[in-house]
Amino acid sequence: MSNYIMPMAGNGSRFRDAGYILPKPLIVAPRDYGRMNIPMFIGAMQTAREAFFSTEDDLYVFICRREHELAVRSWLQIVPWQYELVLVDEVTGGAAESVALAEEVLVRRGRLHLPTVVVNSDQYIYTLSCVEIKDKPLVLCFQPHGDLHHLRKWSYVIDGHLVEKPQTPPPSGEGLGTVGVYGLPSGQALFDGIRAMKAAEFRVNGEYYFAPSLNFTGLPIQTELVYSMAPLGTPEDLNRYLEGLK
Repeated sequence: MSNYIMPMAGNGSRFRDAGYILPKPLIVAPRDYGRMNIPMFIGAMQTAREAFFSTEDDLYVFICRREHELAVRSWLQIVPWQYELVLVDEVTGGAAESVALAEEVLVRRGRLHLPTVVVNSDQYIYTLSCVEIKDKPLVLCFQPHGDLHHLRKWSYVIDGHLVEKPQTPPPSGEGLGTVGVYGLPSGQALFDGIRAMKAAEFRVNGEYYFAPSLNFTGLPIQTELVYSMAPLGTPEDLNRYLEGLK
C-alpha cells in the first residue's frame, strides 16, 4: 500500500506559447500505438505505478489548478484509482511547494507512514520488472545521451546526490539522469526533506524544485535504471514521441 503524488499546477508556458490551448497534463498522448487516447497525466501515472508493486489500496493525490478541476475529474473516471485532488488558485514557488500541499491529505487519512512516490506529469517510463521502496529514497533513472542543450534538461544523480539541471552536465558514465519518478520510504520523510530544503532556502533558478529535496532527507539515495523513457515535457518532445507512434 503506497501513496502517489503528482504536481501538475505549473504554468505550462512552453506549450501555451506553441499554440496549445489545453494545459500540458491534459494534452492527449496515447501510451503506445493503438492504445486509447489518454491525457499525459494519466499515462505518466500509469507507467510510474507499473514500476512498483501497486495495489487497489494505493492513494493518488493530484495537485492541480482549480480551473482544471472538472477536466481532471472527468478523465479520472476512466481509471479505478482512489484519488484526491488538491486545488490551487495560483502558481506555487515550485514543484516542491506543490508536493508539500499533499501533506494535509496524508495526515487526514493516516497515511504519512506509507511509502510515497512523487511522479512528474510529463514522461512515460518503461520497466522490465517492479521495484520496491525500502528504507531509503529510490530514484528511477536512465543513462543520458545527446547534445549539451539536450542534456541540460535533466536532473542527475551524481555521487549519491540530486543535482537539478546543471549548466555543465556530467561526463558520460559519471551521472544518471532522473526520469521524474521518486520513491520515499514514507510521506513523513518526503515532507521533512522539503521543509529542510526550504529552511535552507535552496532554490534552483528561483524555484523550489522537488528533486533536490531528497538531499535534505538525511538518507542515502538509491537508483534504479528503467528500460526506456519517453520525455514529453516540451512541444518538441511531444511531437517526437507522437511521430514515433506512427
